[in-house]
Amino acid sequence: KTASAIGQLKNYGVTISSPDINKAEFSFTPDAENNRIVYSLKGVSGINDDVAREIINSRPYTSFEDFHTRLYVPKLVQRKHILNLIKAGAFNSFDNPIEIMKQFILKEIDVKDKLNMQNIKSVVRLGLLDTPELSIYKEIMLFRDYINKLKPIRTIDKPKDTIVQINQHDYQFYQTHFPTQSSVVGYSNGAEISTRLFKKEYDEKMQFIKDLMLDKEFIRKYNIAQFYEMWDSLASGTVPKWEMESVSYYSDKHELDGVNKEMYGIANYFDIDSTPEIVGYNKYQGRETPKYKTYTLMGTVISNDKNKHSITLLTPEGVVTCKTYSGVYAHYDRTISRTINGKKETLEKSWFTRGNLLMVTGFRREDSFVLRTYAEKGQKKT
Repeated sequence: KTASAIGQLKNYGVTISSPDINKAEFSFTPDAENNRIVYSLKGVSGINDDVAREIINSRPYTSFEDFHTRLYVPKLVQRKHILNLIKAGAFNSFDNPIEIMKQFILKEIDVKDKLNMQNIKSVVRLGLLDTPELSIYKEIMLFRDYINKLKPIRTIDKPKDTIVQINQHDYQFYQTHFPTQSSVVGYSNGAEISTRLFKKEYDEKMQFIKDLMLDKEFIRKYNIAQFYEMWDSLASGTVPKWEMESVSYYSDKHELDGVNKEMYGIANYFDIDSTPEIVGYNKYQGRETPKYKTYTLMGTVISNDKNKHSITLLTPEGVVTCKTYSGVYAHYDRTISRTINGKKETLEKSWFTRGNLLMVTGFRREDSFVLRTYAEKGQKKT
């Protein structure tokens, strides 16, 4: 409802300003002098009464750093709150949202000035061994993990040791990368390996990685990789997309403003006659039904109504209510998932999920857009 109302207000020329961290109140605040409405703090996704009250009572803030130190560090606001405030443009008076987000993520990552083998799992996760020169060390690590998981065929007390058996295929890998074979204590359908001796072999083999993790340039790459990993997790997308996620409207440009409308035949809903133009008739069981001229629109889903089989699109020109039939609505409102090892994994959410970008075809009838396509003669309707 908020997104729809804002879309209508923008059509009337009323400006909606971002929820400025030093000016926004609990509710939307009219600023008649500047012909604008200041966005509500509580209108930001995830901001409840307590958080809004804490923000207002702690004003003013001199910088993002000041806000972070006084509210986030003592855990008066949570990560999800500060992320949505950044995406909503609440700190735009200090800097642009991209730079503010950079500041926040740099504070969130564990910036390292040195690394050791305790960091090896994160080094692998960040893809720092995914190069032609280093990928073999990743394979050796996986081989070590495989050895450690094998059930022992026997144990030795003095010196304390465990003997495991590897098959012929794994023995070939071992021969290739551990040519001294100093941990082999016997041969049986492959080889019998002393885990105590193998650990020494492994440590010697990984000495290169241990030395590499002391290198300043490698540490710098590690920190950069950490930054981009968190950025992808918390801040993917464009600034307009951030606004849609956090406040359900675009303060400036729509996400789809850059689309070549002529190439895709995109129309402006508000330029279409409210009475649909009949371009022919379809015959079915002796009855004729009108065939209307269709247009294509594009926009962001801001709401949906399962009962009325309708969705609301925020197009670059304004808000449009799109209607369809129950069967069509149900078809595209499905969530596609699969179950792997007892765990359900979502492959695709409903097309009508808020924030999705859609291209739809149909005709305008009064104040709504009816989703409809017609098959050409000899073709099936899609």
